[in-house]
Amino acid sequence: MSDNIDRWVRGESSCDQDLGLAFLGPFVSQLRYARVRLELAACGEARLPPFLGSTLRGGLAGALKRLVCALRTQDCPECLLRERCHYSVLFETPPDSRLETWQNQQAWPRPIVIEPPALHPEPWVAGETLAFDLVLFGRAMEAFPFVAVAAGKMAEAGLGFRRKRFELVRILDEDGSVLFGAGETALGRPSVLGIEPAAMEADGQHIRVRFVTPTRIFEEGLRTRIPDFRALVKSLLGRVSSLVLFHCGGTPMGDVATALALASGVETLGFQLDDIDLKRWSNRQQQKLPLNGVVGTSDFGGDCLPGFLPLLKAGEVTHIGKGTVFGLGQILVDCHWRVGGVGVDTARNV
Repeated sequence: MSDNIDRWVRGESSCDQDLGLAFLGPFVSQLRYARVRLELAACGEARLPPFLGSTLRGGLAGALKRLVCALRTQDCPECLLRERCHYSVLFETPPDSRLETWQNQQAWPRPIVIEPPALHPEPWVAGETLAFDLVLFGRAMEAFPFVAVAAGKMAEAGLGFRRKRFELVRILDEDGSVLFGAGETALGRPSVLGIEPAAMEADGQHIRVRFVTPTRIFEEGLRTRIPDFRALVKSLLGRVSSLVLFHCGGTPMGDVATALALASGVETLGFQLDDIDLKRWSNRQQQKLPLNGVVGTSDFGGDCLPGFLPLLKAGEVTHIGKGTVFGLGQILVDCHWRVGGVGVDTARNV
């Protein structure tokens, strides 16, 4: 999270447009994105890592860079084309010169999320479909045609350490319509999506948050294994606001200090969380890096929970915490859950 965004999330920037949580609906409505599904078919048996987020990210980024890089002898931060290069914008996001007051930021949010298939410890067999979703935020949607071509080249070059070949079979839009099929020469345009108003409405005082993929939320520099509601809200405010400001042309808004104070009053009613040990290989650093995170469910209760639903629903799209590009931090929110319903278990803490 950038320094200025971090100060806004901590409530140190004055925002008096709205009070309480009323700003969250208009705030997340600024988020614009496209979601597509890419289906690859294995050309033969392929042994790949069970969690493919890092593999797909590395393969797609490498293929896209080979496809669009015009000045191959320069590093992205020094390249004159860095703000217009699709590879740079997606995977090595540069400062945006239009945002003069933010030029001192060290880390800019990547406007891409790869949602890999479920854990697949067995080898992929010939003809088996490897499907994954790709989410592009704001200006990153302009890169879709190049990403589609790069996905085909990634499949042809092969995945994993042994470069096992796949074939790009088709690309589907969010509604299931076909944007591209094998052998076709035309490519459709994905739909531009936002957070639907109906998804922001709830009248209950209990929710269940499911952490689908390993989720890495840090507090004071340390990863928390039992994220409380305030930690979720703070992380989501930073994540969503960064995408809205840097890639969707929006602005931060609202009384964040009040929102965080209200989030502190939300009670954790129960949790079933496992800490998952994952690692990825970094070609740049030539070493394995941790992707450890929690999966499972946390149950929360409080009078103000309906006001947070727009932010939580946005988090289903943006993911939360560290490693979102790899597909980490995927959450699902059940706002119809009730105490005494399915499986509240406060006894397990792994």
